[in-house]
Amino acid sequence: MAFRNARKYFITAKTDTTVNELLSQHLDEGALKALESGGVWLEKKRITDAIHPVIKGQTLIVYISATQHKTYRFSPSQIVEETDDWMVVDKPAGITTVADRSHTQNNLSYGVGQYYKSLGNTYVPVAITRLDFMVNGLVLFPKHKQAEKDLFKLMADRKIGKYYVAKVEKIEKPATCLRIRDTVTFRDKAYIEDEGKIAHSLFILRDVSDTIVTYGVMIFTGRRHQIRLHASRYLSPILGDSLYGGKVELPGQALGLTAFGYNFFWKGKRYRIRKIYESLKII
Repeated sequence: MAFRNARKYFITAKTDTTVNELLSQHLDEGALKALESGGVWLEKKRITDAIHPVIKGQTLIVYISATQHKTYRFSPSQIVEETDDWMVVDKPAGITTVADRSHTQNNLSYGVGQYYKSLGNTYVPVAITRLDFMVNGLVLFPKHKQAEKDLFKLMADRKIGKYYVAKVEKIEKPATCLRIRDTVTFRDKAYIEDEGKIAHSLFILRDVSDTIVTYGVMIFTGRRHQIRLHASRYLSPILGDSLYGGKVELPGQALGLTAFGYNFFWKGKRYRIRKIYESLKII
């Protein structure tokens, strides 16, 4: 079955065996490479040891993707702004922010970590903000553990303003300004449900063409897929977002959603960080 950018397989052991033997019996050599890449799971834990025991009745879950054998190479040209404590980098669409279920090295965090190592920094970076596989834009990374703690506190206190550009499918009479506040839950995708958590977004019209309506979006909560759900339910689906009813496809598994700005104070200085708007043109 499909799982985002990967294929998902279930293999149940009929006898006591090992991970390697079970994979060899049911899948081709690509599955063995999935083991090396971190795409094999047992009892909700990632397994990388080929001779790890599998007890009769246990089920391996194997994620196989076209890119899991690659290693993401981060370029310093992706740095938009940095200080001695953190840096903001530009993530392209088609790459995860952190390790996903199919691999551990083909992601932005791994690439940033390797870049730090090249500079003699042994800190393993943790992304303060995360973007979906299909979303491009700015991601904030600390450079050391204390900065990580301080930035996460700013996030928890909602003191990091996050701004997006959303390109949605054509609307006959687009709203100039739309504030949305509802309750959302997430089960494979986001849903509006009474028992969910508050999701608060503000959409401001920026541009209208014959086929695309562009909104600037401010979010006051950070629920998963919040903007995608709000756009599809109250405006029109974001370009490329088939999960939420979109009919327009974009190349390279991209989504018409960009994380384009952060506002926050750091050590008494106000930072207003923006991605160059001209680079957001995707159609």
